[in-house]
Amino acid sequence: MLLNILIIFFTSQTSSYAQTFVKAQPDLAESKLFSKIENIEMYTDTKEEVLVENMPIYKSQDGLPVCSGCATSVVIQKFICDTKKISNCADENLVKPDFSINSLAMFALATPINSDPKLNKQFTNYESLNFNSGGIGYNILITAMTDFSFYTEKCYAFDQFANRYGQNYTLMNTILSKLKTSYEKNKKQLISKLDSNEKITLTEANSECPDCLNNLKNQIQNDFFKTQDTEIILEGLSKNTFDEFLFTSLFGNCNTKSFKKPNSVEYFPKNNEDKVTRTQAIDKIKDILKKQKPIVADSLCSVVHKNNPKACIYSHALVISGYKEVCNKNKCKKLFKVHNCEGKDWQDQTGSWFDAETLLDQQIKETDKTVKINDSEYAIMENRNENTLMEQKRFSWLEY
Repeated sequence: MLLNILIIFFTSQTSSYAQTFVKAQPDLAESKLFSKIENIEMYTDTKEEVLVENMPIYKSQDGLPVCSGCATSVVIQKFICDTKKISNCADENLVKPDFSINSLAMFALATPINSDPKLNKQFTNYESLNFNSGGIGYNILITAMTDFSFYTEKCYAFDQFANRYGQNYTLMNTILSKLKTSYEKNKKQLISKLDSNEKITLTEANSECPDCLNNLKNQIQNDFFKTQDTEIILEGLSKNTFDEFLFTSLFGNCNTKSFKKPNSVEYFPKNNEDKVTRTQAIDKIKDILKKQKPIVADSLCSVVHKNNPKACIYSHALVISGYKEVCNKNKCKKLFKVHNCEGKDWQDQTGSWFDAETLLDQQIKETDKTVKINDSEYAIMENRNENTLMEQKRFSWLEY
């Protein structure tokens, strides 16, 4: 059961990707995660409201499957702005590229050293990059606490890559496949001919294959918008996997920037014995927001199957940055403000506020039953109600 559901947990997509993906595949549909609240204009009385102030700029991953990296970078950016006493965390003139946490590098912290699901997963500290690895925000934050140093936008402008490939996942996969083929071909030609304990020099590499490194360098520059030194390309070729080569090619010529650590990474539920119902989760989230701490929420279903709307195909991670209870003459609704990695336009168009109960009901759980669709197992979101228990470690934040 657990291995089947890991297909969902570690395949995170964004809502803009969901929209594009659904259009291309008629068997799929968007979940209720970001569904419009009916007659919200009738709820004119605000009973209670909690907002995390001075939130970072709205980043956009443009549909790339790196939502866990993007969500955790938002939470870390907020912490840095608070500790550095930056008055407007959304002002790019105050949060310059050398202080802006790179979402793609954060996502790399979710890539396991060994991708075999049968083996114990150890998460890397900036070693490899795999767009199919997905990730859980809690794991990324825990790994980041090792030394709390980060690659910034000054090293690699992620926006350029996201803008080009985010809405065209097929093109991105084509580009990655093309680069992987080049990596394997050149690695075999340059590395395997030498003894495994002997390090190949740049002079030897250019002598063995005069065009190999330059061809890879041009490919990285043209397809990934990164001007990289041939020495770094050669270093990447010496790595064991393509994922490591890709990360080295994009970030290998940069140093991380260190920041003061927060006190801890906190999370709930602590474990499956820590039984937190949907109703209790809303109260816990509200209390954390009152402390001005935004929260990463993981494993929320974003795409379902049309013929089985309870079958979750893809899940999503986002940041909760606000809570309010609004009422009309007859009833009240509890809402969460979502800080999503979809850019400012998405925030403005959706209004940013969503039904808290509906949002939490989209959480995928290890105990969910599964259904087989096209030879793959997917979680079935059944029996969601006010007493539904939340999945362990799916709500995380920084305590400081």
